[in-house]
Amino acid sequence: MAERNPLPSTGVEQALELLLQQIEPGTPRAYFLEEALGLVLAEKLIAGEQHPADDTSAMDGYAVRTDCLRQACSDTPVSLQLMEDIKAGSPPTRVLKAGQTSRISTGGLVPEGADAVVMREDVEATDGVIIFSQPVELGQNIRYAGEHIKEGEELLSPGQLLGPAEIGMAAYLGREQIQCFPRVTASVLSTGSELVGSASTVERGQIRDSNGISLASALRSCGCEVLTQKRVPDQPDALEKALSEAFSNSQVVLTSGGISAGWHDLVRQQIEKLGGVFSFHKLRMRPGKPLAFGRCGESFFFCLPGNPVSSMVTFEVFAKPALRKLAGGTWQTRTRTAVLTEPIEKRRGFTIFFRGIAESDGSSGLRVRLTGPQGSHMLRSLVEANVLIRTEEDAETIEAGAEVTVLPLREL
Repeated sequence: MAERNPLPSTGVEQALELLLQQIEPGTPRAYFLEEALGLVLAEKLIAGEQHPADDTSAMDGYAVRTDCLRQACSDTPVSLQLMEDIKAGSPPTRVLKAGQTSRISTGGLVPEGADAVVMREDVEATDGVIIFSQPVELGQNIRYAGEHIKEGEELLSPGQLLGPAEIGMAAYLGREQIQCFPRVTASVLSTGSELVGSASTVERGQIRDSNGISLASALRSCGCEVLTQKRVPDQPDALEKALSEAFSNSQVVLTSGGISAGWHDLVRQQIEKLGGVFSFHKLRMRPGKPLAFGRCGESFFFCLPGNPVSSMVTFEVFAKPALRKLAGGTWQTRTRTAVLTEPIEKRRGFTIFFRGIAESDGSSGLRVRLTGPQGSHMLRSLVEANVLIRTEEDAETIEAGAEVTVLPLREL
């Protein structure tokens, strides 16, 4: 096989720009609310009415006129005649006049004439008479009409990720279906004849495939539907068949391994054979230097390195933003700054992401240290990390006490 002229190495920011400018979300369609969790909204949700529609009680208690209780105290309590029991969902039937009160449940409509609600715990009730021993403030325990939502107000906007609260709001606004961008479909192919299943007995020269399940889990955590997760040996025909099937049914195909410059690294060759076009292959980044990205037909592909840490770091830095945009959302990297507690030595000319542990510095800032040895095959370094420490291309030594950029991997 003739030697291929490699694409020039690409910087991290340039690579992100190249891939994000190619990606557009799918065509929105209607989803029932029960199907919409984790999807991105594609329409404005406007309130067609105010909420609450009428003044309602915020407590179980008694609706009163405040002017009747101005002189109430423990020494001279005020007794009011009980008029009716107002339940949630049943409108009041009596106008409240001086000397009267009505029992009211939480959510019940405040009767005309009342301007406050007194909690049931603060009164003494006898047959047909309620005794009040303290005054009450105007508007106490009343939810006023429209105080929550105004008619015509925009409550949810295009691009919002739909969690339980957002879906609840759609139901609150009277919607059964909403327009959303479709869930991204994806496939994961772990390449390498040395790979075996996680429950397999490992023979000499073999390794268990951790990348397949890690990447499939990462995709699901981004709201994707994983259609295929399989291991593929380093055989041209098997790889071509697996890639062809994945490209035929998935918007995104992730491969791990087989993308470096080894004699048995066949992924790029087989993708190009299927008509795939590479936007970049090889980054000025570690871990993750062999990362490649491109398009084959209607599918995007990420060729991730085979080392477990390289695979997951490149997914975090590149695949996540792409998946978010493809799903209809927007992406803003959630970086923070932290003070380094130990020096870091690195090779000049590469953006390197070290695995780190960030902790509070006791005030509003963070301090960060390495997890330990940083080999790209050492998955433990990522398990123990809660951040990636980003160091720039032109840096060589970062001294202890320097401020560095960190990318959180979980809540800090």
